[in-house]
Amino acid sequence: MKYQPREPQRLATDFMMQHPKCAVWASMGVGKTAAALDAIQQRLDVNDVKKILVIAPKRVASTVWPNEIIKWDCFDMDFQLIAGTPKQRMQQFNSQAPIHIINFELFSWLVDLGRELGEWPYDMIIVDEASRMRTPSAVKFRAIRKVLQYTNHMVELTGTPAPNGLVNLWGQLYLLDRGERLFNTRGKFLERWFIHQEFSHKWVPVGVADKEISEKINDICLTIEDK
Repeated sequence: MKYQPREPQRLATDFMMQHPKCAVWASMGVGKTAAALDAIQQRLDVNDVKKILVIAPKRVASTVWPNEIIKWDCFDMDFQLIAGTPKQRMQQFNSQAPIHIINFELFSWLVDLGRELGEWPYDMIIVDEASRMRTPSAVKFRAIRKVLQYTNHMVELTGTPAPNGLVNLWGQLYLLDRGERLFNTRGKFLERWFIHQEFSHKWVPVGVADKEISEKINDICLTIEDK
């Protein structure tokens, strides 16, 4: 099938091409997977990147990304899904396909393998449903922090960047800029823009939080609503 991007997809792809590390927050129906594949294809075509890792929820990793790559004629790239037993995963890791796809649950295994081998071949990472990377104490967050210095390109995709409010944004932005925009620790981020409610144990944003946070991150975060 011929890929004919709609305007929201063109906007998303152009933004990804203009920003080596960025977030695209697009509502369901925009077609952000195809838009990301378009950006990947363009970067591969000009030799800007050589190996891409897609991290996604299990179902999205095993079906959505493979199906999208196969669906469109213009995406001329092989892919390898990393799944199964440790032995199978090791063989898959050695695949020469330019795109490897793995789910969140297995990602820390991949990072540990790379550290064991002294090799991290991925110079671009796509994090699908990136809001799952919002918790700094989570295994997958700690794993991805270990490879940030080896990754020149990162794109975060999600339709719900802040499912529980602005407090969710720190972890996702840290992975893009290592604290440049929203401070280098979550504690400083919370201290600047939130008040802790003792009764509910929730962090509630102060009045200027939305405006100030938006101003700090809008250069690398694109929001698209499908109309």
